[in-house]
Amino acid sequence: MNTKIEQKVALSKWLARAGAASRRESTKIITAGLVAVNGKIIKAPFFRIDESLDVIEYHGKIVRANTTKHYYLINKPIGVVSSTTGEQGSHQAVTDLLPKSDRLYPVGRLDRASEGLLILTNDGDVAYRLTHPKFQVEKTYHVLVSGELNPHKIIRLTAGVMLKGIKTNPATVKILEKQGNATWLEIIISQGRFHQIRRMCSAVFLQVERLVRTKEGELELGDLPVGKWRKLSPSEVDHLKQIMLPEP
Repeated sequence: MNTKIEQKVALSKWLARAGAASRRESTKIITAGLVAVNGKIIKAPFFRIDESLDVIEYHGKIVRANTTKHYYLINKPIGVVSSTTGEQGSHQAVTDLLPKSDRLYPVGRLDRASEGLLILTNDGDVAYRLTHPKFQVEKTYHVLVSGELNPHKIIRLTAGVMLKGIKTNPATVKILEKQGNATWLEIIISQGRFHQIRRMCSAVFLQVERLVRTKEGELELGDLPVGKWRKLSPSEVDHLKQIMLPEP
C-alpha cells in the first residue's frame, strides 16, 4: 500500500480542518486565487497536498494546522452580520462578540435582520455536516408574520412553495400564538436556501416582522440572552460529530 498517497488530502478539506475557513468558504477562496501551495497559486479545491511536507499560504500568510477545536453557540442580535471580523464592511461582525484568541467562523448564515442561534467553530468537518444539504439538518425558527393568515397558507408553506422555479422541501409549520395583528409561527426546515424563510412567507403574502432561529439539529438556543455566547458541552460536540447522512 502506498502510504504517500494515503497522506494526501484535498486542499479545501485541509484548509477547513486547519480552521482557515469553512469547507464551503475554503472552496471559494481557493477558486479566487487566494491560496498558494509551495509558493504556487492553486485554484483547484480538490488539488491534493501532502500535509506533512507542503507549505500552504492564504493571503500570503502560512496556514498551520489547528489541532485545538472550538465550538460556540451565540444568540446573534439584529444588526450584526454573520461574518468574520474584517469582512463585515460598516457593520459589526458576529465574531466581534466572541473571544479574540480563537479563530472562529460562522456555520451558515443568519441575515442582518434576523436573530437567534448561530454556531461558530474552527472545525471544518462539523461545519460541513451542519451546512451541506445532503445531511438535511433541521433548523427551527420562530417567525412573527403579519398579513392575512389562513389554513391554505399554512398548507402551502408545509407542502413547499416555488422560489425562482424550484420548490422548497416540505416544512413543518404550526401556529404558536397571536400578537396583536401579527402571528408567531414555528417553521422547521432542512434546507438553507438564500433568505429561505422570508421568501417562503412572501410567496404566500405574509410579511416577516421578526425571525429568530431557536434550534439547529439538537442544539437549542434556550434562555441565552441576546448577544451572549456559550461553549458547547462535550455531549453537544459529540452530537455534531455524529451527524450522518439520512437513510435513503
